[in-house]
Amino acid sequence: MLKELAAVIEDEQRELELELNILQQKCSFAYSNFDEFKKAELSSALETLEVNLNNLENILKKEQGRFINPYKVFTNQKSIVTKKILDLAKRKVITSAMVKRDIRSLNPTQAQEYLEQLGKYYKQYEDGFTEYLVRFKSFFYKKSKEAEAREKILYTAIISDLQRQAQYDPLTQVANRRLADQVLAERIWLTLKQSGTISVFLIDVDFFKKINDEYGHRAGDVILIQIASILSSFFAPPHDIVCRWGGEEFLVIFAPMTHIEEAEQTAEKIRGMMEKEIKKNISKYPAGEDLGIAKLKKDIESGEKIVTISGGLASIELKQKRFPEKEDTNRIIELLITTADGKLYEAKQSGRNAVLFVRLQA
Repeated sequence: MLKELAAVIEDEQRELELELNILQQKCSFAYSNFDEFKKAELSSALETLEVNLNNLENILKKEQGRFINPYKVFTNQKSIVTKKILDLAKRKVITSAMVKRDIRSLNPTQAQEYLEQLGKYYKQYEDGFTEYLVRFKSFFYKKSKEAEAREKILYTAIISDLQRQAQYDPLTQVANRRLADQVLAERIWLTLKQSGTISVFLIDVDFFKKINDEYGHRAGDVILIQIASILSSFFAPPHDIVCRWGGEEFLVIFAPMTHIEEAEQTAEKIRGMMEKEIKKNISKYPAGEDLGIAKLKKDIESGEKIVTISGGLASIELKQKRFPEKEDTNRIIELLITTADGKLYEAKQSGRNAVLFVRLQA
């Protein structure tokens, strides 16, 4: 039995040497460090076989003459993994199915070592040390590209979310003041280059503070959400832009080249329909457990509470300027917003639920 097992060891040794020789013939090692790596692997494998041979007699005694599988006796975790890696190295293409098949036949420790060796070989290939490792590229290239694609999708989603947070109001989901400033500046600059009109409509919720005081801030938020929804359904982005200007104020930037008469008619139409639309929309809004929202819904539906808006519309005729400058844009923005705000104030002072207009010349 001892001689038979010794013969098995010699066969294993010859097979390992043959595999490494074949590997050396088929593979091009560009640097000496891979020769050293190969020798180290061979030396380690031979040492393992030698140690097993020296311990053979003790092993047989412990087993008390029972039959022993030579492969289990004379191979350890590292040699099993190395054998599988060398088997893969003979193939022109490495697929995920091959790797999964090998992993299923290994215990967790062996599987970890197996994947670490594959990863090391692939990294060495990427560093350009040897040509033979191109055999492993198909598997790892696919996996790395899949990971890159997932990371890219995640990165794009994160960037998109951050951009939206920077440009949109989290409560009402309409554009915020930052985006409104940007859009208004761009539209004024483009209109200056060819002449035309720009109109802005500044809106304020009438008696909004009383709504907050009587029904609570969450109920006030519901009103803001409803008004933003109504404005967004009426105006069509990207031509018209609806934004939350601040607090209970909203700003509508009309599409470039909108006629002043059309802008004024639209502003008055919005004011006239707002009370009815809020009453219709609030009935669909879930009150949940918030007593303030429930009371607000009840009062609006019964007609006891009426929600209206006031507004100021400023329109300006811009003459063509071949080379508009940033100072021109900033000056016109300031003029439009200040004038619209002034008209809004006048509308509120005159009794609210009104829109006042003004036409400007640049």
